[in-house]
Amino acid sequence: MLNAHLFCDVKRRLCRLALVPVFVFLALLLPASGTSCAAKSSAKASYRIIYKYNGGWLTLCQRMRGENPTTYTAEDEIKLAEPYRERYRFLGWYSSADFKKGSRVKVIPKGSTGTIRLYAHFVPYDGYIHFDPNGVTDDFPADINCIKGKTYVLPGARDPNLGSWNTKPDLTGRFYYPGQKVKDLAVNGRNVTLYADPFSPGNNIAKITRYFVRIGYSKEAAAAIAGNLMFESGGGASDIKLNAVEYSTGRGIGMVQWTNTVDGPRRTAFEKFCASQGKPWPNKDLKVQVDFLIRELNGKYGAIWKFLPRMGYPSEYKMTLKQFKKLRNLSKAVGVFCACFERPYMRDAHLSTRTMYARIAYRYVN
Repeated sequence: MLNAHLFCDVKRRLCRLALVPVFVFLALLLPASGTSCAAKSSAKASYRIIYKYNGGWLTLCQRMRGENPTTYTAEDEIKLAEPYRERYRFLGWYSSADFKKGSRVKVIPKGSTGTIRLYAHFVPYDGYIHFDPNGVTDDFPADINCIKGKTYVLPGARDPNLGSWNTKPDLTGRFYYPGQKVKDLAVNGRNVTLYADPFSPGNNIAKITRYFVRIGYSKEAAAAIAGNLMFESGGGASDIKLNAVEYSTGRGIGMVQWTNTVDGPRRTAFEKFCASQGKPWPNKDLKVQVDFLIRELNGKYGAIWKFLPRMGYPSEYKMTLKQFKKLRNLSKAVGVFCACFERPYMRDAHLSTRTMYARIAYRYVN
């Protein structure tokens, strides 16, 4: 009897063990409770963005920043980047190929789904202004793409050898000076090339006057500098001589008449600078002489700009370089530059002649 009971108990246990693999197999097939929804929610749906650039493109920097991605999810907000197309201006991205009103897209908002097609809308500029170095300078500006009715300021190269721009390469056409405002110069499909002109009008007078205006001096202050240099160099009403040497003693040289005095070895510093630039004195290099002049004004060689009462000038000429740069009174600007930078004795300054020359220079910027 015991053996029979024992046999039945063993049999029941074996049956239970036989069912274990079945339950394990079913557990592997069926996901745990709640797992299905979570898996579905964690998998974000991705959608396509198809761009029609219509001849335009993204720059390398834009591509490196990952602008205008080609896929997105409903959780993304995408600000669309502007592509570039030479000689065309970009009017926006549109969801319709014919750029219907109301279909412009600036941002793909969160919550968007599905494939999105975007079309770049370009229109040609009305014209463009191209700048040709014309053998004058290696530093020339980029083209200006023009829109009819809009005003543009003509740029200048960072080189005093550029006197003006001319509409003809032989410099016989109409001239424009750097900083001049132009409107509808290149419109209706008419493109204009402006050629760098080192000579007309006014040779070194125009170059120097316009150069100082370009770097932040008032027109009056710039003309005052030129007027003083016209007098100092002996160029008179027609020029600023670069290879000038003081006729009486030979001590002063260059357009400024740099001289060694008790106030400092300005001539020596100038000669060293010329040699360091590969243009040893004597030379006629405008850029080297203007560069040295700027360095002096900026205090590179000590306090060159200073008012000395012993030179006999009125106290109204005592001012800082910053104040001088903003002067709007031409005759006063002439006196201030003469007193604080050139510094001859007042009795020998011939301020009326310097002012007359400054009025000639002023014509080139007014």
